[in-house]
Amino acid sequence: YGDPSKEGPFVIRFKLPAGSAVPAHSDPTDEFVTIISGTARIAFGEKAGEADAQPLAAGAFISMPAGAWHRLWTDADVIVEVHSSK
Repeated sequence: YGDPSKEGPFVIRFKLPAGSAVPAHSDPTDEFVTIISGTARIAFGEKAGEADAQPLAAGAFISMPAGAWHRLWTDADVIVEVHSSK
């Protein structure tokens, strides 16, 4: 829903296979993340490492302010929903 490259709200669902890694990055808008299914781990900071990662099980919800650096790893097949209201 919407277009994350343009101003305005959006919702995106990602299906990531087990063993995926999303590199450290930051986003220009506040984002809200829900783990729909599967398990993942997230760490914060530009040099986020697996040793600092927090587990995210199905149903987990986190909010991240604009500019917050983060990195994600999947331990199982995962469906993640990301949305923003800006």
